[in-house]
Amino acid sequence: MFSHFFIDRPIFAAVISIIISIGGLVAMMALPIAQFPDITPPQVTVSANYPGLMPAPWRRTSARRSRIR
Repeated sequence: MFSHFFIDRPIFAAVISIIISIGGLVAMMALPIAQFPDITPPQVTVSANYPGLMPAPWRRTSARRSRIR
């Protein structure tokens, strides 16, 4: 049994655990990690063509509809 080897030798198991932890810390410090990666935020573009409609009523109508959803 593989687990009996470490149960019978707790000091060896502790040393192996410490070595693995130190190796993980060294690897973590060596890896380049960007705190804020370069991303582009999503954009939504809405286009509508209403012939003969003035811009002011269209803004009021479209703003009211977007708030309802």
